[in-house]
Amino acid sequence: MRPDRESITIEELCKLAAKAPNTRQERYDRAIEALKAANTTYARWCTLGAAAKTSVDIGSDEEAAGYAHELRQLAPG
Repeated sequence: MRPDRESITIEELCKLAAKAPNTRQERYDRAIEALKAANTTYARWCTLGAAAKTSVDIGSDEEAAGYAHELRQLAPG
């Protein structure tokens, strides 16, 4: 246990797990929501990977390629 964090109960952990997306479509929807909410270049860069991966999961390869291309353009260095 980390000293700077409070311990979490099993009940709290179960509540958090219940909120997690269960289907590919739910994971995609959550990733796209995060991408739309990104209000800085860095925040967008951080969310593009999940958007690309979940796009592949739902069979949208062209969309995934677009996200991957943008991710590559925004990558530092």
